Amino acid sequence: MGDLPGRLRLDSWRDIESRLPKITRMLNLRYSVRFLGKRRLDPRRLYSTEPGLESDKLGLVLYSMLYRGYDAPIVTVLGYGGRLYIIDGHHRARAALWLERLVDSYLIEARAYKPRVTMPLEKTPIINPPETVSEYVHVLRHIVNIIYFLEKSHGVRARVWRDVIRIEDLYATQPLSKPVREKWHEEMLPPLVYRWGKEYYVVDGHTRVCSALLAGLEVVDAIVFTLNKEIGLVKTSHSIGSPRFNHSYCRKKN
Repeated sequence: MGDLPGRLRLDSWRDIESRLPKITRMLNLRYSVRFLGKRRLDPRRLYSTEPGLESDKLGLVLYSMLYRGYDAPIVTVLGYGGRLYIIDGHHRARAALWLERLVDSYLIEARAYKPRVTMPLEKTPIINPPETVSEYVHVLRHIVNIIYFLEKSHGVRARVWRDVIRIEDLYATQPLSKPVREKWHEEMLPPLVYRWGKEYYVVDGHTRVCSALLAGLEVVDAIVFTLNKEIGLVKTSHSIGSPRFNHSYCRKKN
């Protein structure tokens, strides 16, 4: 991924465990605190203590969880009203919400703890930091923004997973603006695909899919999501004739 700004560095288990005593001490200055140990929590029950999540970091976390086995824990406080407040690991928890996975957490009880900023995790806005990032990270940011935009537009939380799909089964949702010249390589980021029923529609990464096809690949390893409803991009695909990915589609300028 090249050099990343410090804010985009992903924490390891060791990083979290080294910060845990400091977090506990800081809470203990104001509250009665009890460490409850490690728990597996449902991210649907979690509350954010940040006003917004960064799209590029969320993209890196989501990709790392899907493709690199990233699983660092979060830190949560059982606080006022019996709510579970995230202290550390908002992006990891938000990605787990999309993936419909339980999330490992170090849990601290401080029943009087009530943060100034709090909202349900799934209602926390996803924002674009002004900082310029590499093209690699920009693609991941774009993937996150698409999923988030469609969630907000339809009022439905997305479900996200990883899947290997035959290229011939993929539908395009836009004509190619120029012939594909980019060569496929193993480090190329996965396309973003929407599943509606039994059909798969490429939302982002048409050129990447064509690069794989023209390189002789029969399948792509994709980030797949669904809202379990027909969305505008599906209708757009139908309006342009529901083109499938094949040599004819990928070799011509549409």
